[in-house]
Amino acid sequence: MEKPEYGEPPLKIETTIMDRHDHRPGADDYSQAGALFRLMTEDQQQQLANNLAGSLGQASQRVQERMLVYFDKCDRQYGRLVRDAISALKQLAEAS
Repeated sequence: MEKPEYGEPPLKIETTIMDRHDHRPGADDYSQAGALFRLMTEDQQQQLANNLAGSLGQASQRVQERMLVYFDKCDRQYGRLVRDAISALKQLAEAS
């Protein structure tokens, strides 16, 4: 998180003051991703989940859990599909 006391001071250009815009307060980082997910067909949603699981399955359990929380915030079905795809890959690896 940025600390305001270390930011650059506002810059005056002629009669205008240029300063940073803090886009975070009230920001919703999940609704747009959820809306896109809901536009997809079931097959596209499953393909996305499988692709994510292929990479995320290589990550530590801690990282997986953290990412799954984000997917759940976008859409519960999104998180469930990725979670199920990771589990399926783990079962496949254990069976080999």
